[in-house]
Amino acid sequence: AVGGIPELIVDGQTGVLVKERKAEAFATAVCALIDDPQRREALGAAAGAWVRQQLPLDGMVDQYRHFYDQLLQQNVRRAH
Repeated sequence: AVGGIPELIVDGQTGVLVKERKAEAFATAVCALIDDPQRREALGAAAGAWVRQQLPLDGMVDQYRHFYDQLLQQNVRRAH
């Protein structure tokens, strides 16, 4: 649970968050996931659904296209 990770992961729903520098808690969380394949699959499925909903590929492609179009227009203006 460091940096921006808690903004992307909902603890217990789309992943497992462990406090920073808590090696024992991290090991416990990993072992629990190893021992529970259904929970692992459920977390992975929920995380995948969140990504598809929040970060759709088409939207990202459109944003990149818009960004590059702006850069090209700036360069064309500078060249003239």
